[in-house]
Amino acid sequence: MSAYTLTNGKNRNHTDPLNFKYFDYLTDKEEIAKINVHQLRSLEVDGVIIRNFLSTEEAETMLARLFALPENQGLNNSKTFPGNYALIDPNADGGAEQLDSYFQLCKKFTDDFESVFGVNLIKKIQDAFSLLNNGNATHIPRAANGANYTPLTFRMIHPEKCHINIHCGNQFLTQYPAFYKSLLEQADVWNQLSFFTVVQKPEVGGELSVYNVAWDVAKEIDVPQQAILTNTGAMLHAANPAELFRQKFSLNQGDLILFSAGQLWHRVEEVFGSKWRVTAGGFLGFSKTDSSTYIWS
Repeated sequence: MSAYTLTNGKNRNHTDPLNFKYFDYLTDKEEIAKINVHQLRSLEVDGVIIRNFLSTEEAETMLARLFALPENQGLNNSKTFPGNYALIDPNADGGAEQLDSYFQLCKKFTDDFESVFGVNLIKKIQDAFSLLNNGNATHIPRAANGANYTPLTFRMIHPEKCHINIHCGNQFLTQYPAFYKSLLEQADVWNQLSFFTVVQKPEVGGELSVYNVAWDVAKEIDVPQQAILTNTGAMLHAANPAELFRQKFSLNQGDLILFSAGQLWHRVEEVFGSKWRVTAGGFLGFSKTDSSTYIWS
């Protein structure tokens, strides 16, 4: 059976196309404002793609400055910059101190972003998401040590058959409880949305693939078979369109995407050629106290 029902009672079908909306940031701001982030949380709309969010000059400026940083010169492996919280084990010796240092690094990254990268991307993203939320503000969460979460990170994927495997954002809440502890006091991170803008498009591959299967009915992945396991034990093979619809997005430099990544399973395809796949992005969730939103990564 390909039909399934979300916990909110809405019916979907694993083999149906997804519902993404396309806009141009230079000409469609009034139309963009008609799409509300609540629609993405409810899966009424699965995502939005905003073309020309960054100009070529803005993207190239950030790209050049990113790879010119001392810690990024001579890279031959994929990397998350400025760091990846998933690599920190707060229960290990020195883990709490590492997490504290990480949030201090996030604060410096945020405070210095425009001067380091030459583009006020953080504010630009905040303004775009305010547009999608009836003009309500988008904030950066505070960390327990008085610093802050990073509002976005750069994902730099090396072009040698590298990819990001199938995953779903809701699984992160149980995998990294220490990271989410302070965030959970401020934002509703369940069914979080995911966003990124393309800083550099690879020559081949690197597409975002999104599948029509939601966390409500599928919470596990069989990595060797590249199959998503439903709560009933059925296997939905990612490469079989008769079992599962997959939409591949080949985004261009400067495009911005915001989609229901907390609920919908997705992956990033293998990257080939000579150019890295470089994106800047993170997650978005609603405030627990008002109508504003938070972004973090």
